[in-house]
Amino acid sequence: MTHALQPSEKVWRFHAVRVVLFLAVLVIAARLIQIQILERRKYIQLALDQYTESLVVKAPRGAIYDRQGTALAMNEPCYDVGIDKHFAKDLRTVSRKLAKVLNQRETRIFNKIRKGGNFVLLARQLAEEKAAVIEMMNLPGVKTIQSTKRVYPLNEKLAQVIGFVGVDGRGLSGIELALENYLSGKDGWSLLQKDALGKPIMPINTRIEEQKSGNDVILTIDHVFQTIAEEELRRAVEESHAKGGNVLIIDPTTGEILAMASLPGFDANKATKCDPETWRIRPITDIFEPGSTFKIVTMMAALKEGFDSQNDIVFCENGKYKLYGEEINDSKEYGWLSFRNVFINSSNIGTAKIARKIGKEKIFSASRAFGFGNKTGIGVPGEVNGILRKPSEWSEFSLAAISYGHEVAVTPLQLALAYGAIANGGLLMKPIMVDEIKSKDGETLLKSEPETIRRVMDSETAVRIAQILQDAVEKGTGQTAEISNVDIAGKTGTAQKPLENGSGYSNSKFVASFAGFYPVENARILIYVTLDEPMPAHSGGDVAAPAFRRILQQILEIDKELDYEPVKPEPKRAFADNKHIIPDLTNRSLKTALGILNSYGIRPTIEGQGQFVQKQEVQTPEGNEQPEIILALGDYPSNAQYVSVPSLSELSLREAVSLLSAKGLKAKIDGCGRVVKQQPEPGSQIRVGARCYLICEPVSKRVLEEKI
Repeated sequence: MTHALQPSEKVWRFHAVRVVLFLAVLVIAARLIQIQILERRKYIQLALDQYTESLVVKAPRGAIYDRQGTALAMNEPCYDVGIDKHFAKDLRTVSRKLAKVLNQRETRIFNKIRKGGNFVLLARQLAEEKAAVIEMMNLPGVKTIQSTKRVYPLNEKLAQVIGFVGVDGRGLSGIELALENYLSGKDGWSLLQKDALGKPIMPINTRIEEQKSGNDVILTIDHVFQTIAEEELRRAVEESHAKGGNVLIIDPTTGEILAMASLPGFDANKATKCDPETWRIRPITDIFEPGSTFKIVTMMAALKEGFDSQNDIVFCENGKYKLYGEEINDSKEYGWLSFRNVFINSSNIGTAKIARKIGKEKIFSASRAFGFGNKTGIGVPGEVNGILRKPSEWSEFSLAAISYGHEVAVTPLQLALAYGAIANGGLLMKPIMVDEIKSKDGETLLKSEPETIRRVMDSETAVRIAQILQDAVEKGTGQTAEISNVDIAGKTGTAQKPLENGSGYSNSKFVASFAGFYPVENARILIYVTLDEPMPAHSGGDVAAPAFRRILQQILEIDKELDYEPVKPEPKRAFADNKHIIPDLTNRSLKTALGILNSYGIRPTIEGQGQFVQKQEVQTPEGNEQPEIILALGDYPSNAQYVSVPSLSELSLREAVSLLSAKGLKAKIDGCGRVVKQQPEPGSQIRVGARCYLICEPVSKRVLEEKI
């Protein structure tokens, strides 16, 4: 029988339902307050994460150029590929499809995704074409992220000096590391709206911060000189069977480094796959006993003490000399030699005897004055001090050994700068590797100027040493460096390498070297060559001096700025009137022409403007007065070669630079990617050595789709 509810029970149940409903409303209200007020930011962020994506916009790294504007390091567009597992579906299928494009095994990609976090990076620095193919697959969760990779157009040339960057785009060695703060820019960011598959579909323009590009670095290096130095160094190493070597080319008047080559080397585009031992900038990181090239220290100290008179002769013991239980040897059995002939013939015995007359304090002081034992201050990572012990630490034999370059260790750069002090009239210059740093809008942030560290000697002493070094090339050990009708000063070096156990010197391992400059007066260029363990020929005169000669010959052939006219010109390079012989200055630079005429005491009349002499006239007055020389100037030599500018449109930056280089043209680059505009126009006739301006942009998706 059904029980009928009493009125009181109905009332109780009604109130109970009302209470339950009220409590439910309170719970819902409290939850709404929690979501909409207390945790509002949290859920807004969750929504943003679901429908928007914050994209870091990488700042382009600054480029590195040589002194002529040739690109040494630049950026090319590329893409990174990753997968967001929040949006991914069927990882096996995704792995199989990506494996074909990425040239990776399917299982490797699948395991990488499975073991990774919410976002897994699958590949880096893909070419634009591959990234476009992946985009067109429209795989859920798979994203392509635009990036850039660093490219070094000269490959292994200058690789140690320029250095390289890591996968994160930050410098790891060389200039790339030393100037990281200048080269790296400031990243920006933007906010993108995503679709249901997690694909970015449009930017939210109100949420963006522009990136700031890195600054461009212009080096003092001349890539043509660098190429000559590297090719001739490689030839010398191969022909002499050496382990390696170095070549430095320097402007002795300013301290500018025009070339710095060393072997063994590496390709900067494949740096991480090469032996880290090859990354070192050997001319500043590696030390060696210099041998006879160090004799300039003894020579300078002796000249300051008044040596070099007719009475200053030295008995050289017929090639063998015992001193404090050690034996000093000469390459030939010299007897009595004049002060000058001691150094012209590079007598170790004669040098040691002269040093003993001077004393260890003055030899040490002269060594310090030349910069030995201290860093040069070039500002590139890895430079070392070398070794120059204090006189209090020398043995009885040390003075003799140091006088001819043993028991002291130097870097190639220290030695080259020391010879630079002789070449420029007595000043030790601070080396300059970075000429200028500019922002992308053309503002100069840093400009290097020549800096004198100290005066090593007076100009008269420098001239006397230079004359002795000239005789060493013409009459002494450096004759294999001689070039017909060219005035060269230089010195050979052949140093035994210390044994690894530190007890004496090897009889089979040597460092051969030659340091020389041109011309002898008002030197414009200095070249220093070292070869490590050449064999069987191992003397500086046999292997290093010929390399010097070949390098200088090539430089003189291509750089008329360095061309030098002897005071008494050869008839084939002159023309004559009845009374005077005047050198032919046509096609020379104005600076060179004025220097030549000055040696004759002639002041020319200048007509027109420009940097080169295009025409020359001689007007001979009556009597014995000097002739009047009229120089007509122009912007280019009248015999300058011209080439047709190639079409560079749509070429990659590397392809464009290579094509211009093959035609003897230089490139000035704005942007990265493919060439979209060039100046001059294709087909234009311009002078060999001139510069073309290239504007580049990343390849657009439209262009990529058309190609695919």
